[in-house]
Amino acid sequence: MGVAVLVMLYCGLRRGEIVALTWNDVDFNTMTISVTKAATFGQNQPKIKRPKTAAGNRIVPFPAQLLPIFKEAKQNKSLYVCPAADGSMMTNTAWTTSWNSYMHYLNIQAGGRDASRSNPKVVAIDRFTAHQLRHTYATMLYDAGVDVKTAQDFLGHADPSVTMNIYTHLSSQKKEHAIHALQQHFSDVIPDAL
Repeated sequence: MGVAVLVMLYCGLRRGEIVALTWNDVDFNTMTISVTKAATFGQNQPKIKRPKTAAGNRIVPFPAQLLPIFKEAKQNKSLYVCPAADGSMMTNTAWTTSWNSYMHYLNIQAGGRDASRSNPKVVAIDRFTAHQLRHTYATMLYDAGVDVKTAQDFLGHADPSVTMNIYTHLSSQKKEHAIHALQQHFSDVIPDAL
């Protein structure tokens, strides 16, 4: 799941887009991913579909840091960027099992532990969803100063109001943080007995 997580986090792809992503969609020269399809799951088996809207077809850049990770992953000789263990396209069960295993691994790496007879389970990190990684990508676009129209294109939103809502929410959070920082600064600089 490491590659899948990185692609969701740094490229904003949806789960179905990740499952359907093939190496033919990844351009190492331009460092872009062409999103032209997504997997849906009916009775566990993936089925490839075209995006629901024209906006779903898009080209998304990926950061240079992913290039060596992609090159290493491509050596697995699967058609898919994030395949099941046997190299085929992931089923819904394969995704769920892999995701749960990844979450477990992250928790252990962060200092958590499994439950035992004498010790309770320790959760060092809160679980997160694949879609939350997409939201983090949107936040990074906002923090990087990417304009709303470009963010809409990268995220594949057909309706610009969806992107605007995300950006408005992030702007509100940034404003609240600025107010708090200003108040803290004033309390540090201005004496209590004015």
